[in-house]
Amino acid sequence: MRETATEKGRRLLADGRCQVKFATDADVLATVLGATQLYEVKWSRNTGWACACPELRGRCSHIEAVRTCTMRPVGRLAEQAPA
Repeated sequence: MRETATEKGRRLLADGRCQVKFATDADVLATVLGATQLYEVKWSRNTGWACACPELRGRCSHIEAVRTCTMRPVGRLAEQAPA
């Protein structure tokens, strides 16, 4: 069975292949080492997520890796998150 983008993103993160350059309430900039090259991942409150990889079908694993380590939990997850 093939990995989903979320599963692969978590694996990239666990393997230490994600480096967040900066993260604020309005912007995120990171690089993620894919299978063969380094990809730049950005998030902006105004434009949303973007990745330099060739994936064109929604969120890629590079975005999922950065999203996993930079987005604040909401709802029940926020209540369980350490302070």
